[in-house]
Order: sequence, then structure tokens, then C-alpha cells
Amino acid sequence: MNKIEDHFIEKSLSYSEYVALTESLVAMKITTGEEQSVDLIEYTKLNLHRIKRLEKTIILNQDLSVLIEKWTLPMTILVITEAWCGDVAQQLPWFQKLSILNPLIQVRTILRDENPDLMNRYLSNGVSKSIPVVLFLNSANEQLFKWGPRTQELQNLLTVWGKENTSKPEKYTKIHTWYAQNKGIDLQKELIEVFNHIKNDTK
Repeated sequence: MNKIEDHFIEKSLSYSEYVALTESLVAMKITTGEEQSVDLIEYTKLNLHRIKRLEKTIILNQDLSVLIEKWTLPMTILVITEAWCGDVAQQLPWFQKLSILNPLIQVRTILRDENPDLMNRYLSNGVSKSIPVVLFLNSANEQLFKWGPRTQELQNLLTVWGKENTSKPEKYTKIHTWYAQNKGIDLQKELIEVFNHIKNDTK
């Protein structure tokens, strides 16, 4: 079973620490990661707005709520991210909602570019540093499940848009339109699948 070394967990940030970091980045007009660009700095600002909005509006569906309320296995959801990543902003508050519902579940975040040794274990197709990478860990920091960077439905749409030669700005708009319209339906379905898979594997 893949184990995440303790030093990665120790340097990771809680959800509130990650949000505070993003707030400070926005105030300084910079972002995380190796690349600093006008676009990435603007994405960071937009992501903070998305996170704050979702914190106030998301409601877990009944099936997921019941599953999480009854959950008895201590777990860390470790999210490999950068502040400019729009998918993280659309997903992270949902993970935190699970933690609020059940204190046995904690959410931690760790920055991709500062931790290449960790990120390189999870390259998409062996080459791409796609984020978020979402790792579900037990109390020994052993990996129970890996998820990400996004739901299968959205991933399928991105494949289609790629074949259609959709421009990067168009793709960005389409992605966040999808999130706004889907309202977490697909994410919650997949989280139910993840937790049921873990439950069955740990019986």
C-alpha cells in the first residue's frame, strides 16, 4: 500500500490555512507555484471568490450526508494543488464539508511545485502534472484511494473540447460553466463511490 511520508503531512496546510494563504496571495497580487503570470494571478483571485461562495451555498445530498455521518474510519483527504487551480476551488469546499460533518475526516492541502517528489508519483499518463490529485489516506497515511483531477463527466467533456480544438480561454469558461450548472451533483456521486469502495476494501 502506498504510504505518504510524514514530512509531507507535516508541511501540508489545513483548509483554513490554505484559504488564508490564498487571501494573502490575492492581497499581494501573486500566486503559488513556479510560474507567475497575469492570468494565473487573476485565476487565484477568482478562485478565492469561488471558495467563499461555495462555503455559503453547498449542501450535501442525503445519501452522501448519511454515509459521512456514519463513517468510523479516521481519514485524511490530502489535496495536491496550487492556488491558481480552478478545479481545486470548485472542489475543495465540498471536501471540507465532509470534515465539518464528521471530525474523523480532515482535509489537508499541499502545493505541487514545492513538492515534486510527491507530485511525480501521480503524473497523468506518466507526464502531466494535472491537479488536483486527491489522496484518501488512513491514520497511518497509507493511500486508500486516489481521485482527480475532476469528475469523469467533466473529464470526458474536456476530451471532446480538445478534439474540437477549443481555445484555452473558451475551455476555461466551459469548465466553470459546467461546475455552476452541475452544482456538485457528479462530485457527490463520485464521493459516494469512493467512500463505499474504501469501506468495502477495509472490511
